[in-house]
Amino acid sequence: MHGRVVFVFLVFFLEASPGIALLPNGAEQFVANSNMLEGEERAHVFNNLLVSSSDGKYWVVNIQRGLEVYALIPIKDGPIPSVSLKQNVNKPLLEASYAVQGLADQKSASSSAGLGWLVSLVNSQKFQQLSTILEKESFDLDLIYNEAGVEAEVKSKASALKWSLQGMSLDFASLAEKVKALSAAELQLLNVEIKSKDALDLGDAYESVFDLVEGVNGKVLEYDSEISVLKNLISKSELDVEQKSYLIQLADPLGSSDTLSSAFAPFSGMASDNRQRLDTVFQSLPGKVSVFLGRLNEKWDRAQAYTALYGDDNSLKDKTPYVSLQDAVGDILSEAKEGQWKNQGAVNELAENWDRAQKLFNGKKFSEAKLFAEKAKASVLLVVRDGVQAIETPDGFPNVPELAVQVLVGLIVLAILGILFSNRKKIAGFFVQSPRETENHDDPFKM
Repeated sequence: MHGRVVFVFLVFFLEASPGIALLPNGAEQFVANSNMLEGEERAHVFNNLLVSSSDGKYWVVNIQRGLEVYALIPIKDGPIPSVSLKQNVNKPLLEASYAVQGLADQKSASSSAGLGWLVSLVNSQKFQQLSTILEKESFDLDLIYNEAGVEAEVKSKASALKWSLQGMSLDFASLAEKVKALSAAELQLLNVEIKSKDALDLGDAYESVFDLVEGVNGKVLEYDSEISVLKNLISKSELDVEQKSYLIQLADPLGSSDTLSSAFAPFSGMASDNRQRLDTVFQSLPGKVSVFLGRLNEKWDRAQAYTALYGDDNSLKDKTPYVSLQDAVGDILSEAKEGQWKNQGAVNELAENWDRAQKLFNGKKFSEAKLFAEKAKASVLLVVRDGVQAIETPDGFPNVPELAVQVLVGLIVLAILGILFSNRKKIAGFFVQSPRETENHDDPFKM
């Protein structure tokens, strides 16, 4: 009793709460219960994350074959799950889900390879520090420019390098902001929710960062080359040894023997590696999603065909004693009943269509399998409508229904005869009278 009360309450609660969300394991179970899985396939929601678009929120369920994502199934979030079959809705959902999963895979692979990931808050802070260092270095170049006795050629080179430093300082500041923003976007997409627009903007955002890194790398290499020229000019100048040493030290952008390019080289290497990795994701996206859209239709067709062949069928329940097509076929084509049906043509068609439907289903031709399952169902309805035929018996013998009637009539006659025999004396009394009664009857006026 308590279980029934709880069940009724849950049903009422779900129906009364149209906004209640579907949990990720509920979406996974829905895909499994819809008979979309084959063999060792399993359903899995990446990081338990919703994917949102202008059409609403969806659970995009991976159908995994080992480590491979074979198919992506978008399930509408809400109390009553349903598979989305609209291509204009599904395309951005599948693109976003696949892009974010690809991003996660490439980040993990890069970390495993020990190469690192460029987009991080730590690297953003390092770029900001480099921006500040270069900004301060421009003041050191001013000191060189203004040093007494410095030749015009040294002044000219110091002035040119100052402008280069200021430009690079702005580039590093811009790089710091871009990396910080992209890191926040990664965090949101990998841990909170996959917004399809944000996910699809990732490719351009990464390209912007990688292009900036490449541009900055070219500038720092050129700057190091020009710094060497400046140092050479200082060392050949007429200044005394102490001045030369002081000015050459001022020319070092990092205040040491390290060059700017050597300090930036790890970031340049990360950007190059990360770009190649992400190119495999974003450049393959259109082709992959096209495949996934096709496999979504395949999985949907499989679910529909499976239901037609083996699932409960309300229309069969209403019109026949069977709950499913499989149930009907098992009974109608059973050895005991197959020959009893009046419509043997429909029985033969049922056997042919059922056999064809199963073979097509096993051959993964799901749309055709469903078509022949529907034909088999139509045959079931004809067989049940026309019913069973009278059973023929050998010549000289009545058929079973006639024999049953005759036996029943015989039993009734025997019962009547038995009653008459048991009451034969009473019955005879009605017909045989005593002599006195006879006399009186012959002379009614006799006193």
